[in-house]
Amino acid sequence: LDLAQSELDLLLSNEKKEQENLKSLEMDYEKTVSLIKEEEMELNKASDRIPELKAQISSAERELTQKEKKELFLTEELKNKRIKLDEAKNSLSASESRNTIIKALIEQKKKGKLAGVYGRLGDLGAIDIK
Repeated sequence: LDLAQSELDLLLSNEKKEQENLKSLEMDYEKTVSLIKEEEMELNKASDRIPELKAQISSAERELTQKEKKELFLTEELKNKRIKLDEAKNSLSASESRNTIIKALIEQKKKGKLAGVYGRLGDLGAIDIK
């Protein structure tokens, strides 16, 4: 009888453990099902956003193309402006160089070292008729 009671207790203990195991597995199953549903919802949301994101990408690519064209135009314009600036600097430098030479010649004329120089051509209108 004791042996049968011990076997019964052992079997009941095993049954209790298996029932607890079953409850644990059922809870894990429910959690897994819940996680799968959440992931499916997130996947659906992400899938719904794909067309919108593709449209945004397309728009951004068009804008990038426009900006690149504008950059090329502005780069060319900057290049032309720099060329004009260099030409103006060179012209100014040449003009200053001529003025320096003319000033030196007029200075020599004033000192009496250059005969026959009356000044700049524009100054000839100021010479007396004598």
